[in-house]
Amino acid sequence: MPIQKTDPEASPSFWRPGDFRVFISYVTRQKRFAKQLQKALSYQHITSFVANKDIRPAEDWIEQVLLALRTSNLLLALVHHGFRESAWTGQEAGFAIGLGIPVLAVKLGEEPQGFLGRVQALDGQRRPVAWLAREIFALLCSNKETRDLMGKAILNRIAASQGFGEARSNLALITKMGLSDHPPILSSLRKIAEKNHFVAAHWEVLINVDDTLDPADDIRAGRPRHPDRDRSH
Repeated sequence: MPIQKTDPEASPSFWRPGDFRVFISYVTRQKRFAKQLQKALSYQHITSFVANKDIRPAEDWIEQVLLALRTSNLLLALVHHGFRESAWTGQEAGFAIGLGIPVLAVKLGEEPQGFLGRVQALDGQRRPVAWLAREIFALLCSNKETRDLMGKAILNRIAASQGFGEARSNLALITKMGLSDHPPILSSLRKIAEKNHFVAAHWEVLINVDDTLDPADDIRAGRPRHPDRDRSH
């Protein structure tokens, strides 16, 4: 089958809208681990595809796998024992590399081989799933191939904030990502705050991100400043 170009604008139902998209490649006997990691990644604003979970009955397996690969932002290879021998994982990695999709390998009992072995792998052996999800998030935030898309995903989450606590925690991710001095990000944050009153109520978080922001702007724009409202919601 010829390799088709990626289509990052397509939105199959298995992707959570607005999030960074990760295709998880794994050996079948480790599907439980893959599902656990999928859940942990969701707390890091990352939506992921696990074939055994996300392909519904009566759907064409190969067609759905190819669709997920073509619309993903990263292939995450969970290199457990047996990964090398699996025909599926080898084809998934090769397909992603052929499409130019960034690949991250995680050592979980076996060393990455071939093209996967060319890039420094993350050592996830004897590590909790939550730790692994946080490390993956940090790598996506720092890698030049994924940083902008990850930043866009966080901005989408900030814009969709539906509570004061949610807005505050989402805003704090900008500093965590090291994007507090990135002008396009700051410009987007200003626009989001003008439309989302939950974000506007925590304008002081943005001030901590960028000292050039003036709190008096809130008064002029009629935006509330109630940092304590978290406690009552």
